Amino acid sequence: MRSGNRVRVLEALLFMFGFCLTGCGSTPSVYWTELAGGTVNKVVGNAAEVNLAANQPAPAGIDADAYNIYWASPGDGTIKRVPIAGGSVTTLASGQAEPIGLAVDSTAGVVYWTNTGDGTIRSVSTNGGAVSLVAQGQMDPLNLALDANNLYWTDPGRGTVMKCPKQANCNPVTLSSGTSPTDPALPWGIAVDASNVYWTDSYGRTVYQLPVGGGIPLVLASFTSALNIFNPAGIAIDSTNVYWVDSGGDGSLNKVPIGGGTVTRMVTGQYTPLSIAVSDANIYWTDYGWGQVNQIAKNCTAPCTPTTINPSGVEPTAIVVQNVVSW
Repeated sequence: MRSGNRVRVLEALLFMFGFCLTGCGSTPSVYWTELAGGTVNKVVGNAAEVNLAANQPAPAGIDADAYNIYWASPGDGTIKRVPIAGGSVTTLASGQAEPIGLAVDSTAGVVYWTNTGDGTIRSVSTNGGAVSLVAQGQMDPLNLALDANNLYWTDPGRGTVMKCPKQANCNPVTLSSGTSPTDPALPWGIAVDASNVYWTDSYGRTVYQLPVGGGIPLVLASFTSALNIFNPAGIAIDSTNVYWVDSGGDGSLNKVPIGGGTVTRMVTGQYTPLSIAVSDANIYWTDYGWGQVNQIAKNCTAPCTPTTINPSGVEPTAIVVQNVVSW
């Protein structure tokens, strides 16, 4: 059972969440991993694509701070970094059990990741060193997000959304669970702000919002014949809206106000949109099937026409946006 769940989760690398660092309206840098291509890539504004790392074994979850790009590679069980301007790749941790989801605490200088192979959450300094065990006893921890004090992750193997303090050997708390035959769940993408945690449920065809302290989840969007939500995957937020991509059905990009309201289908007709990130002005996503990274302006009038910033990738998977500040 465990092995079967792990295979399913590894196949679901396609559903990596997008994490976004927003700034002051400067030109954004967009970074992404290509699972089969084995690369970590960068585009700044309208400039040409730059390859920051090549020949990586299945790079997956990605995040950034002001200095480096970090990613998890389940192919060889490593956590790595490379400077945002390019340079040598540094291995921060090795011997990990199929690491997938990753998030960086830039204030504390700590990288966190999920190990789907052994059901743990682990961490290491952004400078490398000893690896710490943060949480254990999970089934298939997948995507990961953090706020000032806590970690949050999805575990599709158990159908749960979890939370625990950013400390060694924390005691995880279940925020949401749907594991009974009449109420199954398959939570995938996850995002968090100061007040709420947000996630997609690809089994229930639902997008949720929940106070970080717990309570009853609020349904922001769910399957109806009008919305055609078939497989919600990557999710991102700003101060106003929740955005997600739907890799099933008509391949859409959608938004809904935080707290609920009318769902807007901003883009349709994508092949396999997987991960999503937002900057001050734009929305970016990876299309795994077409090998593309696309963008639209936040203020476009739906239905919006995407601009492709990378037309010839090989299974682009996870994506992060960081605004470039000139000093």
